[in-house]
This record gives sequence, structure tokens and C-alpha cells, in this order.
Amino acid sequence: MTGKTVHAQISLDFLSDPALLLNRDGTIVQTNTQARRLLGDGLIGRPLAALLDDTPERLRGIIDAAARSTAPMMSALTLHGPEHGPEQGPQSGPGQAHGGTRRQVRLARITRDPVADPLIVLLFAGASGARFSKLREDLRQAESLLRERMVEKAELHAALEQNRLLYRELQHRLKNNIHLIGALLRLSARDQDSPEVGVVIDGAMRRIQAMGRTQEAIYEARSLNTLDARPFIERILRGLTHSLMPHGRIDAQLDDVIIQADAAHNLALIVNELATNAMKYGRQDADALLSVALRHDPASDTMILEIADNGPGFDPATVQRSSGLALCEALVSQLDGHMQHCDTPQGGSCWRVHLPGESCIAAPPDLAPTG
Repeated sequence: MTGKTVHAQISLDFLSDPALLLNRDGTIVQTNTQARRLLGDGLIGRPLAALLDDTPERLRGIIDAAARSTAPMMSALTLHGPEHGPEQGPQSGPGQAHGGTRRQVRLARITRDPVADPLIVLLFAGASGARFSKLREDLRQAESLLRERMVEKAELHAALEQNRLLYRELQHRLKNNIHLIGALLRLSARDQDSPEVGVVIDGAMRRIQAMGRTQEAIYEARSLNTLDARPFIERILRGLTHSLMPHGRIDAQLDDVIIQADAAHNLALIVNELATNAMKYGRQDADALLSVALRHDPASDTMILEIADNGPGFDPATVQRSSGLALCEALVSQLDGHMQHCDTPQGGSCWRVHLPGESCIAAPPDLAPTG
């Protein structure tokens, strides 16, 4: 098969960019319409070097590299003379100048047979390399924007970490201040001879201790906005048992309910008041039992707290209302809940508190509001 036949079988017109088919020595053997519009007619048989400002040695090196490469390669060539665009039509003759325009080119080899030199397909980038230049500019802008975003992200992360540390420090100081208030109340109680005043101070101290234990739980929680209700309720119950029911027993059935930190102090004081009443007015011997249950009802999205004793019972209609019970009702109302009293099957007293989930239960991570 002759070289002329091989060249005739190769068509470049399907390519949208200007394209040339070259021999190993750089002679043009085939063109497409876009190349003729760019470079003029009469190109076949001419050396490509005649159309370039580049030295023949440089062009020969580029063609040799493409001939040896198994993959397409990129390079750049400089056309000389005033350039015609596609809209201006073909030039009047070959070899006219093309304005010293630097053009990006792609080269790939076509192997005809194992012993013959390969042919080289050379494609020019779009008009005057504008598309390549625009791409490079877009890449530079994207890289610059990415660097700016990374800096902003680092600064935001540092600011969030600083705010987290400040919040932790605030919680720590608040916890210490609560303990300090409790210590001051204990000192005041020692100086009082009045039993009535002592009772009031004791009640205030238990409330402050409940708040202090809750604040400890908030400070130790991994999340800034939520915490598990079970651990801090257990802390409150242990503290009350030590002072009010040293010989009794506590049966705590507490689910792992994750609550909002804002509702924790209300819940702590509610547990403190109801458990204190149960310990004070329930059985006072070694058989004393305090039952505490906390659960979440998904069907109604309600958190239910039950505190019961095995004492003689309690009739809210006949017993004078205490300040602790009034405080408890106010705290429940703040959380849009309600509380009710009932008797246990054994005749003891039971308080049941219903709190809507939206006011106290933390939303799961995938359902947490983002706005």
C-alpha cells in the first residue's frame, strides 16, 4: 500500500479544531477544513516549519517526542504572519504570515505498520488559544477562591473552638458559684437556733445542691446543648438519700432520655421537690422505698416522670400545700407540662409529671433544626 493511499484513507474533517497530518519529517500530508481556514490552501507537501516562528530543531524535537509517545501530548507552537479567523475565509496563498501567535497544540501518533514511521496528527487549540487561556484563568481563579475558602474555614473553626472554650469556662464558673452559695447557706444554718429557719435553709440548700449537680452534668456533657437525664437524676437522688432516707432503698428505672440543656434545671428541681416530699412523708424505717421512673413515650412525644413512695399516702385536698409543691407546679408549667397525683396499689403516694417532648427532649441529630 503506498503512502498516498494511506493518506487518502485518513480524514480529519470530523475534527472541530484545525488539524494537520504530518510525516515524521514534519511535512504536511493531510488537512481539514478548519486548518485550511486558519492557514490557507496549498498546505499539502509543505513543511510545517515554513509556517512557524519556532526553529526547525524545536519542531523536530516535538514531532520526535510525539512519534515515540504512546499517549497524546501537549505543546505550543508560534505561527507567523497576520492570522485569518474562520470568518475571514481562506488566505490567498500558503505560507503567509500569522502574527507571531502562540498556539496550544495536541499531538498524537498514528502507526501504519510495525516497520514504517508513524504519522503525527497535530491539532491547534481554538482561535488564538483563547479557550486554553480562559481555562487557565478559570483554574487560577478557582484555586484562589479555594484558598480563600480554606482560610475562612480555618478562621471559623478557630472562632468556634474559642467560643466552645469560653462556654465551658462559663459553665465551670457557674458550677463553682452554685457550690459557693450552698456553702454560704450551710454556714448560715450553723448560726441559727430557730428550727423554722433551719427548715427553710435546709430546703434552700437541697435545691441549690440539685442545681449544682445538674450544672456539673451540663459541664461534663460532650454536647453544649444536650445531656442524658439519667446520670444527673441519679446524682440528685443519691444526695437526697444520704440526708433524708439513709436506711431506705431507691428503685430507679430511668431511660436514657437525651434532654435539652435549657430544661435540665427545671427537671432537676422537679425531681428534688417530689423526691424530698416522698422521703419526708413516706415510711421512715428500713423498709422505706422510693420509686423513680423516667421514660419517653414516642407515640405522644411525651417525657413521663413518676416518683412514688410506700408510705401512708397523701391527699392533696386535705393537706396544706407546701411551697415545694407550688414551686414544682410552676416549673412544670414553664415546660408546658402538667402533673397529677395518684395512689400506688400498695397505698403509697405517686406523682406523675407529663412534659411535652418539644419543650425538653433534644431532637435527634438528623432531625435537629438547622435554622
